[in-house]
Amino acid sequence: MRSAPKVAGLIVILLLIWSTVFAFTFSYPFHWDDFHLIRQYSGAEMRSVFHGVVDPDKIETPGLRPVSILLYNLQGTLWGENILLHRVFMFFLLALFLFLVGVLLSELGLRFFQIAIVFALFVSSRVFASLVLWVSLSHLILAYIFITLTALFFFVGFKKGGPASLFPIFLPAPGAPLSGEETTPCPLHFRSSW
Repeated sequence: MRSAPKVAGLIVILLLIWSTVFAFTFSYPFHWDDFHLIRQYSGAEMRSVFHGVVDPDKIETPGLRPVSILLYNLQGTLWGENILLHRVFMFFLLALFLFLVGVLLSELGLRFFQIAIVFALFVSSRVFASLVLWVSLSHLILAYIFITLTALFFFVGFKKGGPASLFPIFLPAPGAPLSGEETTPCPLHFRSSW
């Protein structure tokens, strides 16, 4: 964890550079799923996350997505249609994700220079741009955060030794599959779509 401040500084620098180069994208409007997913949900819609389709137009397929819907409801409630605040929130999620990945890579033995190369490649990729610009992909970033936290807790617990030190992995682990089908183990995904 000694490299955490350096990793945080690297992330801030990379995100500032990206924001400067692509500042014009911060005013891009909602697209596609953003319109029907990022909003305030009624109580009935919130309860339906465990057994049905949550969008009123029935565009989405049924699925177990309580973490995603809670996140979308939070975004819709706090920022409504203010696209700039949504973009800042997406950057915050991505910064948290990158920070956790950086700490994990450091724990695995990568040097700061190697982490910097990995992050520079990721931030300059189309995947990164998609995650920033498509607001309804916030649930994926959150799922990645849960996955990375699980891996980090596992690795740190494994280094400490003993079964009790592995207990923290059970805290973030359920968050990823409850965010959507993208992170659900394949047999479970097929079962939920029958």
